[in-house]
Amino acid sequence: MNEDDITNALIRHHKRSERAARSRGERDIETKLYPEEHYNHYGDRGVVDLYQTTGTSSGHLYEVKSESAVRHATGANEIVRQFNRMRGHFYPGTDHPVPDEVHFELCFVPTALTARHLVENAEMYAQCVANDVSRLDGVERVVANVCFRLPDPETIRPVVAFTSTSRFHGITNESFPAYAAEANPAVYERIRSSLARRSPPE
Repeated sequence: MNEDDITNALIRHHKRSERAARSRGERDIETKLYPEEHYNHYGDRGVVDLYQTTGTSSGHLYEVKSESAVRHATGANEIVRQFNRMRGHFYPGTDHPVPDEVHFELCFVPTALTARHLVENAEMYAQCVANDVSRLDGVERVVANVCFRLPDPETIRPVVAFTSTSRFHGITNESFPAYAAEANPAVYERIRSSLARRSPPE
């Protein structure tokens, strides 16, 4: 599994969601998808793996990491810096209007290695999402998540390892295995061996 697999699955997922919303007669649900979207804000530049908007109501920015990306990074600090650069400079560095609600997501392919990476660097990732570096004053809601997803539209539901909206989903919390098993059993089975040998929920 690599980054492209997750990105393609997310594209299919969002297209499906749009069709489902249209069938329910909902308005302002047009989905626009921008894979490999570049930004450049006075030299702070980068590429977002996928940018998705739903009308003017929400925007979702995905940075995807596979085992290979984790292995080749100099450490968690490099990945955190890249994610924070996207959060702080994407909108100022593009022509995209800022929607009412913005979600920043650092998405890992679920494997024992990527889960172990998040467990071993839990404090750094928890602090990363706790710090709002987006500079999006006036936006109704800004969310930052670190999560796992599988590259399949049918099983792409995320398992959130860290989030800016709550401390509950910290991957080192005792409650995390039970949450992960309920949120997405397929993801849980791929990462359970790295969750500090915690017993699975009954």
